Amino acid sequence: MRDVLRLKSGSVCTVIDAGGREWRAKVTEFSRDRLARLELDARLEMSCSSPFRLWIGQGIPKRVRMDWIVAKAAELGVYRLIPIASERSVLSGAEAFARVAKRWERIVQEARKQSGSAVKTEVSAPCLLKSFLGEAEKIDLRYFFQPSRGRLFSEMLAALREKKNAPAGLADVAVLIGPEGGFSERECQEAAARGMKSVRLNGSVLKSDTAFVAIASAILFGI
Repeated sequence: MRDVLRLKSGSVCTVIDAGGREWRAKVTEFSRDRLARLELDARLEMSCSSPFRLWIGQGIPKRVRMDWIVAKAAELGVYRLIPIASERSVLSGAEAFARVAKRWERIVQEARKQSGSAVKTEVSAPCLLKSFLGEAEKIDLRYFFQPSRGRLFSEMLAALREKKNAPAGLADVAVLIGPEGGFSERECQEAAARGMKSVRLNGSVLKSDTAFVAIASAILFGI
């Protein structure tokens, strides 16, 4: 706040607390222990930028790409990110989460500070595909992406536009994005059998992390 934003004692700023609430505040001092002391003035009303709460099951790519995906999920306002240990994932097993949970939480916090996102993205423990499919069954709008099969993404977005003004408030949307190479044929059949609709992106075949940003951005900001 002091070194980057050049705020001083008496400066007015906007802060977001851990619960996603936004406040107008005044800086009262910067202490020698590098803490900023603030006086909260008023809580601000925040309008939701999207009519959807987006759940994304992401096939786990290489570590550096998964860290990047976690950051982008927090910046974009993804409601929940569930890393999936699929047949073509680089990592497998829940023991990996114990090593990366704190790092992912730190990445989420830093990304929220940078972007000002009011959505506190939850990054779940890595799980098997069948666990994600079981949890997603409670969501009516659920889709999985494949490079060359299913309805076009533009058709899916058109269907979501019809849902955005529903009187029930925020609607949950669950999407499943594969790792590099996509899902295996067996996994595709399993997802279809559990009621997930197959969707393909219009145009080029994208890398997993690129597809993540394209899909999340279109759903959260393009509808």
